[in-house]
Amino acid sequence: MDFKQLEAFQAVLDEGSYSDAAKNLFVSQPTITVRLKALQDELGVALFQRYGRKVKPTLAGRILAYYVSDILNLHSNAVQAIQDTKQNNSKTLKISTTSTGTYVLPPITKGFQESYENTRISLSISNVKSAVTQLREQKTDLAVITSPIEKNELSSVIVGEDALVLAAHSDHPLAGKKNVSIKDLKNECFIIREQGSDTRQQFELWCHQNHFYPNNYIEIDQPEAIRISVLNHVGLAVMSKFIVQSESKFSSLSILDVEGFPIHRYVQVLMQPDKQEDVLTQAFVQYLKEKLSTMS
Repeated sequence: MDFKQLEAFQAVLDEGSYSDAAKNLFVSQPTITVRLKALQDELGVALFQRYGRKVKPTLAGRILAYYVSDILNLHSNAVQAIQDTKQNNSKTLKISTTSTGTYVLPPITKGFQESYENTRISLSISNVKSAVTQLREQKTDLAVITSPIEKNELSSVIVGEDALVLAAHSDHPLAGKKNVSIKDLKNECFIIREQGSDTRQQFELWCHQNHFYPNNYIEIDQPEAIRISVLNHVGLAVMSKFIVQSESKFSSLSILDVEGFPIHRYVQVLMQPDKQEDVLTQAFVQYLKEKLSTMS
């Protein structure tokens, strides 16, 4: 079957007659007849029954009708997507994200822009609440986050997985040690996120589960400042694996082997429901998913 045949089928289905379908498609009635006959011959069934001057779908016709609309829509979307690539008009995709995105999105967005000509990425980095608020107020097109939230009216797509790890400077005495115990951590200084942070909540849950309540800690609300503090031997910190990976070529950070870590969480993309059909948005979501799969 081809799209001309499916278009003819859909037109007859909508109009209820061959003649009106022909007018709708700006072709002759014999053309509609030929296309439908070829389609019915291929399928080996009758798709319509005549009732006076009108036609109605048979059972087979109703079954085909269930799929044809989606097939034609996909065809239309594919053609439009190809046409969009020919346009010279630049398109901007606005993305809000959290601090984890600082270490993940810049190289990915650069690659996306190189793959999709005339596309520009605008990246806003803040906390989860601000990132989602920007999306809800339609100041951005997408929000890329790692924290679970109440989505309500928003649509979401899981694109990858992050993990919280307990990190130290690579020359810390506990770096490389197998099965670091709670006793080993007793006198360590911890650098922790601010109240309300998902990383802070996950750390506090781990502490509760292990009956470990550190007395020596420093609270910092910026992950980059935490990373720099660990690199300067200030203490240990719970952070995203992506932060540690960003230091891997320098071998400056080490992931400690501690029971209960890593703590896994999903990377998800939030969007307004009407963006689910947007070609550029979906292209970025798929591109992000592919790139994150290589970073896991």
